[in-house]
Amino acid sequence: MTTKIKKTYYTEDERILRVWDIEDIKDLMGRRGFYVASDMRREELNDLWVNSPKYRKTASLGSNWGYYVGMDNISNYYVVKHIADRQKVLDAYCAAHPGVENRRENLGYGCMSFHPVGTPLVVLSGDGYTAKGNWYVAGQDSTWQPGGPAECRWINDRLAVDFVKENGQWKIWHLVISNDLQIVAGEDLNNKPTIPVPGTDPIENEFLAGNPTIKMQTHNPVMNWSDGYPFFLTPYFHFEDEISYGPEGHPNIDKYQEK
Repeated sequence: MTTKIKKTYYTEDERILRVWDIEDIKDLMGRRGFYVASDMRREELNDLWVNSPKYRKTASLGSNWGYYVGMDNISNYYVVKHIADRQKVLDAYCAAHPGVENRRENLGYGCMSFHPVGTPLVVLSGDGYTAKGNWYVAGQDSTWQPGGPAECRWINDRLAVDFVKENGQWKIWHLVISNDLQIVAGEDLNNKPTIPVPGTDPIENEFLAGNPTIKMQTHNPVMNWSDGYPFFLTPYFHFEDEISYGPEGHPNIDKYQEK
């Protein structure tokens, strides 16, 4: 159960620090957006995510289809697998365009990804040690396709994040990227099936191909946001597992563990 703040007194200096913390968190997520656009995924994990053993073990990256838990598992999916996928695109691109060198510096050639964050909603814990945030993303991914133009997709996501302060700096601890919509640019949305056909969503296929630690449905986009996840932020005093955006805080985690 969430521990709500009914009334807490803060001195003027404490209030200023709390405002500063919220601005730092907004800056952190804005910075992450530029890391994503620059394909700096390894740098993102090193610079913006938790580093201490205490939090690395329980860090998580979630999507509609489950969670990667632990920084090593997150890195293997988010960085190592991504680089291998980019290499396959570069191999095909170089085969079709001999003038482009097949070298590490050219990874991402013919690809573009931009996911700007908007509508920031940040709640700082009463004790000041953790924070939670929601953002919305209207982004796009473009990937070169052999024998034709790039495939460009509009991608709408809701980000839900837990933050913790390490050595005076805010870091990402749990991040859920809940996808609401993905569609090829120029396609008629009316032609998309109301109920997605399993195996036809490229975002789902890419996420599951990395073998997530926990495979479960976290968010059902057919239900819009009425499925209650990611849950809406409310004031809280101290972080508890029940309000985590990691798997331990998902309302259906008990049903998953019973299987």
